[in-house]
Amino acid sequence: KTTEVKAENGVEQIAIDSIKAFHNHPFHLYEGERLNDMVESIREHGVLNPVIVRKLGKGYEMLSGHNRANAAKLAGLETVPAVIKERLSDDEAEMYMIETNLRQRGFDDLKISEQAAVLAMRHSKMFSEEKSRAINEELQKLDGNEHSKSKLDITGEEYGMKKDSVARLLRVDKLIPELKPWVDSKQLAVRAAVEISYIPEEGQKLLYSIIKSPDNGMLIKLDIRKAKQLREAYKNVEKL
Repeated sequence: KTTEVKAENGVEQIAIDSIKAFHNHPFHLYEGERLNDMVESIREHGVLNPVIVRKLGKGYEMLSGHNRANAAKLAGLETVPAVIKERLSDDEAEMYMIETNLRQRGFDDLKISEQAAVLAMRHSKMFSEEKSRAINEELQKLDGNEHSKSKLDITGEEYGMKKDSVARLLRVDKLIPELKPWVDSKQLAVRAAVEISYIPEEGQKLLYSIIKSPDNGMLIKLDIRKAKQLREAYKNVEKL
């Protein structure tokens, strides 16, 4: 049974176990020292900023606060303060998830595959500038700083990136999930990854199964020349 305790400011205490991770969450949870620091802080001060969730059946789906909830559970807490959003569309829920994660982490702190996912989502049709602005204003109020400058804008220039770099990251997002960690670890160069991204999903899966090592690393280094050859090979055949 979900425990809910209403608070005067509209924030409720809800059971951590009643919250599911966002269904399409492209961000990695904190690990190592960063996670340990968060756990210690929560043990000492509790969860200061509420998580944001949306109602989902009898439970909730996390929009913002995956790391806080994870750290709170490790700190021994059973509940977290939460702002509960109702009647959100899937697109609006995804916007909350992207905007809040970017506010907390900053674009430069993201892994390459995470940057690619963010840009792909923010360049999609569903990402309205008006809704984005409204969400950011709400988040600033929740942070207790209504006048803080948002880091976010849908253009590559806002991230300090050239057009070509944005285009490459949008292609990286087309890779199958198994290949993306190789880009993050720099085993697979971004430019080579762009070439591989044009290969159909079935071909990418075949490629992964052939060149992965027992520890899921790369048995064969795929430089841009080899990647271009593979892309070219797939152009003229139905199945390889």
